[in-house]
This record gives sequence, C-alpha cells and structure tokens, in this order.
Amino acid sequence: MSETLDMTVYGPRELYDQIGVRYERGYAKNEFLIKLLKRIATSSMLKPGARVLDVGCGTGRPVVEELTKAGLCVTGFDISPVMLKQAKLNIPSAKFFEADVAKVEFGDGTFEAVTAFFSLFHMNSDEIDNQITKIARWIVPGGLFILATVPKMQFPWPSENGHHEDGAPIRWFGKLSRATSFTAEEWVYILGNASLEVLETHETNFLPDDKEAVSENQLIFITRRIKHDSLESHL
Repeated sequence: MSETLDMTVYGPRELYDQIGVRYERGYAKNEFLIKLLKRIATSSMLKPGARVLDVGCGTGRPVVEELTKAGLCVTGFDISPVMLKQAKLNIPSAKFFEADVAKVEFGDGTFEAVTAFFSLFHMNSDEIDNQITKIARWIVPGGLFILATVPKMQFPWPSENGHHEDGAPIRWFGKLSRATSFTAEEWVYILGNASLEVLETHETNFLPDDKEAVSENQLIFITRRIKHDSLESHL
C-alpha cells in the first residue's frame, strides 16, 4: 500500500522541528563550505575574537562550529527549538537563542560579521529584501556579510504548480514549505541596495546525505558593509 503524500504546507518552525537531525546529517559535511569558512575565519577579514552572528543557525553545523573553532565569538539564532537543542549539544561554547529573523533586532554595528547560510528562503521577495537591509545595519562598517543560497531557476526541488513564483510551495525532505530565491544578478542588486559590496562569489554543487536529496547548485556571496565615507565618495 502506497504512503499518502503529505500536502500540508509547513511554516519554518514546524518544518525544521520535523527534519532537524535529518537536516544536520544531510548538510553538515559540505566540504566546500567548510574550507571556505576556515579560510575566511583565519584571514585578515576577521580578527581573533570577532563577534559573529549566524542567522538561522540550525544545529550549528557547519557554520557556527567552524567559526567557533577558529576563535571567533559566535552567536546563533534559529526559529526551531529542536534544531537549537542539538546546536547547544554540538557547540556548547557558542551562544544560541530562539528567534524569528523577521522579529529579532540588534543595534547598528553590533557584529563584525553576519552569516546566513540557506536561511533566507521561507518568506516572500519583499520580506527577504527588508531582512537583508536590516541585517546589513547590524554589521560594523567594513564588516562582513556572508550569504549562501540556492539561486532561482536552479531550485532542484519540485514546486506543486511546476513554477517557482514568489513564495511558491516546494517539496523538500518530503515536506511542503513556501520558498523564494533570486538569480545571482538579482542577489547582487539586493545586496548592493543594502550597502553591501560583493567581494567574492562562489558556486558549487552539493548532494546532501539523504535518501530523498537531489543535487543542489549553491551560491555563496562574501560581502562587506560599505563604510560611510565610501558611500559619500560615490555620491
């Protein structure tokens, strides 16, 4: 007898509460991202002890784990208490708290760097745009914002209507959830509007370790918050 297909469209918290440990197993050993994180964390881009925030930290692997190993002061937040429980076990020296990116606030220049690895999907395009602008303010001028995403039109996951409109449900880990992304060119435009200068762009292909996984084209931007004097020089 065939299993009934779950047609519930889950919100982010419910989705990640259900797939938490499975998500870690699938994504924690992304060697390309691990090498990239190690290079950035030990480069002149970040000083030892720099304050770093990971947006949508999940179980803490690989982002919080690698940055903490490098001697950075890392704080992570996530909407899923199940993911956070595992994160606290994985990296007890880091700080974690539960929050929704749409509601959390920090003061201007609170962090030397902010990372968001595959955590800015589950909202519409206007909301993503607004969150990028808000996140940029949390970074000190000259500090880093590192974004990892899957570009629009290269979503490997099927949508229910065959298209990937703004916020269309996709099936991922066997569950439906709304997702939005952009092309690489659109991302550069959004980042630029938030006063984030793209320093490096990387593309890689990754197959998560999961029986239902499909190969993903992943896009990573390393950006820097433009200093005010740099902005003025362009006016």
